[in-house]
Amino acid sequence: MMHLDQVRNVIKRSRELLANTPLPDTFAGRKTGEPFPSGEDPRERDDIQILIQNELEPPKSGS
Repeated sequence: MMHLDQVRNVIKRSRELLANTPLPDTFAGRKTGEPFPSGEDPRERDDIQILIQNELEPPKSGS
């Protein structure tokens, strides 16, 4: 029972801490509407397209 009370207190304190902490800035200062610094869309690069195609291909069988 004592262990359960400790766990509940930790959860309660964690929730309070999270509720009072601002959300992280996942864009590191970049606004979502702004283009990437180079002005180039990375999805249009050939190397990125090759990578995407390789990732989407089903695994090759060993035979």
